[in-house]
Amino acid sequence: MPETLLIGAAARAAGVTVKAIRFYEAAGLIPPAPRRGRYRVYDADAIARITLIREARAHGFSLESLRPLLQNAFGPGHCTRVYALIEQKLDALQAEVAAVQQRMAQLRQLKRRLQGDADNA
Repeated sequence: MPETLLIGAAARAAGVTVKAIRFYEAAGLIPPAPRRGRYRVYDADAIARITLIREARAHGFSLESLRPLLQNAFGPGHCTRVYALIEQKLDALQAEVAAVQQRMAQLRQLKRRLQGDADNA
């Protein structure tokens, strides 16, 4: 990969749209890109940040939950913060799974009861 990429190539490399990159920049999720003449240029760090945003969004993270992480992205302690954020998401998903399993058990119980009522009628 070249040292820097123009916005279209950066978007392709990160798997997002040009519009998404502009939005992330305007929202302060990635630092403003330096320019080469009229064109924004993105380095490997910017591509990594954009890719992280895309991957995290695909796993249900909100942009706001990523903001504190991205402010210091890829500095000291970055991996620890990423792991903590992932653990929080895993805990939340586990709670959702438990709630769905409980609802499924309740529905099965209702079905058995209704089948029993129908058999006794």
